Amino acid sequence: MGLNGNYNRKKIRFSLGGWGRAGYNIPGKFQNDQYTRNNGALVHTKQTADTRTINMFGSYNFGFDYDINDHNFINSSVRYSFRNNFNYQDKLKTESIRNDSIINSALKDVFIKDVSGTVDVSLNYTHTFKKPQHEFSILSLYSYNDRINNFENLIYTGNLTSKLVNENPNTNKELNLQLDYQNPIVENQLFEAGAKYIRRNVVSNYAYLFYPNPAISYLPNSFGGLNNSFSYDQNVTAAYSSYTLSFLKLYSIKAGVRYEHTDIAADFRTGTVTGIPSYDIVVPSINVSRRFKNGNMLKASFNRRVQRPSIQFLNPNVQAANPLNITIGNPYLEPEFTNNYELSYGANIKKAYMNLSLFARTTSDAIQAVRTVKGTDTIETGYGNIGRQDAYGFNIFSNVNPSNKFSLNGSVDLYYAILKNNVPDPLYSANNNGWVYSGRIFANYSLGKDWGLQLFAFYRGRQIQLQGYQGGFGIYSLSLKKDFNEKKGSIGFGAENFFFPYITIRNELNSPVLSQNSANVMYNLNFKINFSYRFGKTNFDAPRRNRKSVTNDDLKEGGDNGGGMPMQGGSGGNAPAGGNNGNNQGKGGPPKPPAPPAAPDKKP
Repeated sequence: MGLNGNYNRKKIRFSLGGWGRAGYNIPGKFQNDQYTRNNGALVHTKQTADTRTINMFGSYNFGFDYDINDHNFINSSVRYSFRNNFNYQDKLKTESIRNDSIINSALKDVFIKDVSGTVDVSLNYTHTFKKPQHEFSILSLYSYNDRINNFENLIYTGNLTSKLVNENPNTNKELNLQLDYQNPIVENQLFEAGAKYIRRNVVSNYAYLFYPNPAISYLPNSFGGLNNSFSYDQNVTAAYSSYTLSFLKLYSIKAGVRYEHTDIAADFRTGTVTGIPSYDIVVPSINVSRRFKNGNMLKASFNRRVQRPSIQFLNPNVQAANPLNITIGNPYLEPEFTNNYELSYGANIKKAYMNLSLFARTTSDAIQAVRTVKGTDTIETGYGNIGRQDAYGFNIFSNVNPSNKFSLNGSVDLYYAILKNNVPDPLYSANNNGWVYSGRIFANYSLGKDWGLQLFAFYRGRQIQLQGYQGGFGIYSLSLKKDFNEKKGSIGFGAENFFFPYITIRNELNSPVLSQNSANVMYNLNFKINFSYRFGKTNFDAPRRNRKSVTNDDLKEGGDNGGGMPMQGGSGGNAPAGGNNGNNQGKGGPPKPPAPPAAPDKKP
């Protein structure tokens, strides 16, 4: 459900908006079938469980605009976003077999708690000059994320029940300050320049607690090697400039360059992190466009993108809700760099608009996962700047309006991916390639008298991974909507995945030392009621300016985890958690403590 409203009075404007979504006890299943080889011994492990999910998401924003006078403006906002995920695996069964003998058998209930709240506060000032497009801006944004990312294992051994808990509360703070200046030198030339400062601080406190009986206190210092506090500070100072030239009325070229300096400091409560150097980078970009007399547009562009590792990849907490598939971050990761080349053509064809884009992306120092075998039946996932990723493909977008009652838009993405790492060890050297595709479609049909039908469908094909694949999935929905009060409000009734209520996502991993096939089955049949209402006038009395704000896209995310710590891992980094560890057969303990952090070879 969403609510949006605004109020304006002379030079002051207020806005309020928000949305929320919730799901309760969404059922599913988990299966994992894996083979691991260590020192010549082959172990076959099977895991099965019923799953349940309870979740709630939401975001609410309050905005304020004030026109001081004709040339000075202030805008600010406060946004609160939250996500609550509770994942259960009921009666997770694990059995590991070597040489026809059972070496590990366990029964558990697994609970994963992932709860976070984020506050974003922005304050921006803009000064415009008498000359059109001549302006100066000061932008600021402060973000604070508070997250709890824990798991619990109830371990059944005969008549005795014990409990293993991993606590991982963490905070993520980010301060952004930005200066922007633009000046049209002459009618067909625009000069832009600016500076930016980003200060990030992440703190992760993590601990393993073992309760011989859930009703009594945990055993202190049971897993000292796994209990610590990790702090990561990152300071980015940047400056940029660009120049735009329009000529012959139909041509435009924009060239720019950005310089960045990054300082990093990381530390543990127990132990130290050393050898993380600061670094300087130069990021160029160029865009060329040609507009035709019929309004069609041809564009060519090149830009270099920097992706710094987010905390999902850095966090050294051992994620072992499924101790047979554990994940540990690497604080020594460096950024990856991508060269983007694109050629696009947009055309209006009668009652339709179409855009075709051809692209190539080449990524060096790619942050990629390396999976190794620990103990007898455990797969450990770590990360390093060891890879190269290339992608070559195209995107087609179309918007069709054949009549006043019917509209249709959609897109198709298709590219060929090539992945390889630079690990010299033949047991862990890997490469993979293949086609990746996805598509979406949205249709709207008016039934008259403010009633309308809406159809949405999305499908993502198989994803290429370095050591395997992640299976594809699709979703679709059909909604009936009624507008009222001169379209200020609407109420809708819809259903999602009503023909095939279950989504199955299969994952496959292969290397000389491991083979894994896992599946997540999620129940996705749901019925929705949507309500929205706009308070106040639809448009402001005065023309709105383009409001600038701070935006960052330099963090490589490890999944839809809200920008905080990683979710407790499962098979292949995608499956739900659960299982037991071969190093603690039947005891329910976590994996062995990792060795003290040491700087890995970035480029073997």
